[in-house]
Amino acid sequence: MLLLRALATHFVLIKSVCVRNYVFILLSLLIWSSGNHVASATCSSCTYQFTGSGSNYNLNGNETLCIVSGTFTGNVNFNGSGNAVCVSDGAVFRPSNLNNANGVVINNYGTFTVQNAFSFGAGTVINNYKTVQQNANFNFNGATTLYNAPSAVWTIQPNFILQNNSSFLNDGQLFALAEFSSNQGTSFTNNNRVVVSNNFNPSGNFNNYGFLRALGFININSNSVVRNYCTMYSDQGFNNNSGFTQNFGLIWVTNSNALVQNNAPYFQAAGALTRGERYINSSTVTGSGSYYFTKNTRNQGPFGQDGLGINFYDVSGASGKIFDVENTVPHTSVVAIPFIPSDTTQVYAGCANRFVAPLAFDTAFIANINEPILIDLRLISLDSVSAINYAATDIDPNQSSIDSVFIAPGRGIFTLQPSGHVLFVPEPNFTGRALMNFTVINTQGFRSNIGNVEVVVENTSPLPVELLYFNATANGQQTLLSWATASEFNSDYFEVLRSNNGIDFTVIGRVEAAGFSAAKLEYTLVDEQPLEGENYYRLKQVDFDGTTEFFRIVNLFFGTERKAAELLAFPNPAASVVRLKSSLTAEAILVFDLSGSLVLSVMPQADDVVYELNVSELKSGMYIVQVQTASGLASTKLMVQ
Repeated sequence: MLLLRALATHFVLIKSVCVRNYVFILLSLLIWSSGNHVASATCSSCTYQFTGSGSNYNLNGNETLCIVSGTFTGNVNFNGSGNAVCVSDGAVFRPSNLNNANGVVINNYGTFTVQNAFSFGAGTVINNYKTVQQNANFNFNGATTLYNAPSAVWTIQPNFILQNNSSFLNDGQLFALAEFSSNQGTSFTNNNRVVVSNNFNPSGNFNNYGFLRALGFININSNSVVRNYCTMYSDQGFNNNSGFTQNFGLIWVTNSNALVQNNAPYFQAAGALTRGERYINSSTVTGSGSYYFTKNTRNQGPFGQDGLGINFYDVSGASGKIFDVENTVPHTSVVAIPFIPSDTTQVYAGCANRFVAPLAFDTAFIANINEPILIDLRLISLDSVSAINYAATDIDPNQSSIDSVFIAPGRGIFTLQPSGHVLFVPEPNFTGRALMNFTVINTQGFRSNIGNVEVVVENTSPLPVELLYFNATANGQQTLLSWATASEFNSDYFEVLRSNNGIDFTVIGRVEAAGFSAAKLEYTLVDEQPLEGENYYRLKQVDFDGTTEFFRIVNLFFGTERKAAELLAFPNPAASVVRLKSSLTAEAILVFDLSGSLVLSVMPQADDVVYELNVSELKSGMYIVQVQTASGLASTKLMVQ
């Protein structure tokens, strides 16, 4: 039984000004989105209609091919000007060839799949309102216009280069699975989200009003004009080679020991931030804002000479200096700020003019002893949450871990569920406080501050018997069974059961219980004739009203020496099927809950050493898996999601 009693008061540390800003930002988003592209969701004025049959089409000027339904895989030949292709919602446009595609308009409301390289001439327009899967190159033979609408997704598989005065406007989700580059004379504007799996290399004009992340480097080329109004992340490094780079938001290099290198004039506005671990300035830096670094910094050019005032944070700063190495001394208006990590958490989300920072709240829950509790972190965070991280530190969310299991030693295990919930399973009989730090990431990819969830585990209802231990030890050719209770309530008697296989048990003895006790009590029972080989013992407690409770199984071996058995379970945690690997052949597989109750038993095929166990019917929580072999018993813990 789950106990979900959340405290009525959340410990939310948010200044009122943040709430006012949040409302203002939402209004700004509504105003901004109303002025952008508005498109009909259906195709009209169709010269030809493809509904699943037909293969090739010739468009001879001012004609429109509509892909109404089905999957089109044929050829389209464009002759003359004013031709168009329209793909309806639910239809798939996967052409083999697009011949002579000059001045063509493609409006995609369904799925546009690019399997072969296509060439586009001047005046071509591609508007994506749903899904583009680009698995081959685009060759830009003239100025082409690309548009990715809000809620649309454009995925590019190969290296991509925007060329020949072409433009790309992204209002949706853009995923480049290799490098993404643009040439001089082009224009790339991001109003939403871009993720590049390799390097991002802009030339020409690049304006970022949204979120951009490169898993490789961000290399600003010398012939580019770059303005960042929101957030740009790079995992590997940031190289500025353009004299026209301006930062009005956040530029952050996230990996350990990665370098931010400035090789050309760089401007940063008030309230903006450039941050990373290492920094080298080899050119001129003007403006204001903040620079934030945690390792070695070097200045070898004019830094802050315009006197607007720069705040410079450097963890490893040398005594009496702003940079670690100062080949050129910064301007006197540059201020060295002591390293205070918590002061920077408010800017992790990047710009505030278009996207709202998610917030994580501090919250406490109450759980009952030995009962798991399911916590919906989405209810204690602000904004639409797409991911949850466990924070490894309460200082820097960038150091958080995305592991699905967070262990609070001696207290319990927090496990992230795909639904956005966290399951906390306390250690047996644990009472007290367990704490988990976490961050949330919203649908734009912005990370929140660090919040914490505190679970207070209480013993709100007395157990019939609080068992301290149950042991089986050899006493010559007999087995001494001993156990102790810390407290008893309504307890009538105990029974000890024995088995040779861990499945089929028979009663071998009975001991009267105390009934009611708040003190430690010890009990013993002797098995005068244990079995040859493995003996499995189980303790059963019976109340005065007939209610029974089973405790864990212990085992003892009599006879020739047995070989130790080892057991591995993977994956762990498991949601449906878990594979068990035993060093010895298993005769039986047993699964117990933490109370000692047998919840699942399997008789495996002979000679197997790897076994598949279906746990999809088990409730979420911690279990003990035991494998019985001919010469021993192996066990391991298993978390079921």
